[in-house]
Amino acid sequence: MSGCVIVCVLFAILASSSVTAENGNTTLVFDVFENITEKVPSLKLIHFGRKSYYIGDIFKGNFYHAEQFCRYHGMNLVNIESKTEMHFLEDAILEKGDSALHYWMSGTRLPDQERWISFTSARGMSYFNWSPGEPNNAFKNEYCIEMRFVDKELKWNDVGCTNEFNFICEATWTHDCQKLYDYLIKHDMDLKNITDIIDTK
Repeated sequence: MSGCVIVCVLFAILASSSVTAENGNTTLVFDVFENITEKVPSLKLIHFGRKSYYIGDIFKGNFYHAEQFCRYHGMNLVNIESKTEMHFLEDAILEKGDSALHYWMSGTRLPDQERWISFTSARGMSYFNWSPGEPNNAFKNEYCIEMRFVDKELKWNDVGCTNEFNFICEATWTHDCQKLYDYLIKHDMDLKNITDIIDTK
């Protein structure tokens, strides 16, 4: 079985179950972040289209800590690309009862302090969902985007990147991974035991 297919299978397992992180020999940039690399609770994922999401409720961190946590778990800060995706996450947060929290997403203008890009894709953003009057760069250093509920709707606000908030991570499926996952589900294959199939190839 090719390495590409194995990666897809492992991602299918990730999407169908929870993932537990174990402490290893990972060297981390931020000392304050070291405790996060110890054994942490399983990450509960939700799925929409070709993406899987983790709505962070383990700890609060600044923009950089949030992205580092996501990357440690093979994900990135969420890059919201449509109103439909926005509404899905809005409903998911409301269902969790976490509407009072603020969340980091991948939007930033750190590179040139002007154009909003996704830190995840390094591309310009085409979809925005700003709160009224935002972005306003009120403190002259608001280079990152947080999401929070305003009048029962999840809206965006530009804010300093060193503030500490909760966050949302995402992982995007490739087309081949999606086809493989659909095939496994269609044939009622136990994704938790799929490694047995890999070992026999």
